[in-house]
Amino acid sequence: MTPTQLSRELGRSPAATSELVKRLVNDEQITADVDPTDRRSFHLAITPAGRARWNEVRRFLVAAEDAVERDYGKRRLNELASDVEELARMLDVTVDRQHLPVGQVTHLVLPDP
Repeated sequence: MTPTQLSRELGRSPAATSELVKRLVNDEQITADVDPTDRRSFHLAITPAGRARWNEVRRFLVAAEDAVERDYGKRRLNELASDVEELARMLDVTVDRQHLPVGQVTHLVLPDP
């Protein structure tokens, strides 16, 4: 994966992604090797330490999700997830219509539902 691909995947600006990549490389969570076909770009790869950290975070997130589901209720949680997905779709459409760059949205005019 390249920094550009990561930026798109995360919906973050290239500058913000660059800072994230620097931090992860410095923490030895990922490697950033120069792309031999395009020396302006890098190929990003997760390190064994990064994989271990990711697995740790994933276990925490699963436990947190289980606790929320248990305390909030599966049906209510599913309804909330549907509402959030609908809001995300509305925001995507609004950003597209207003030709706003992802990661630089500061104000949106939302359409009526």
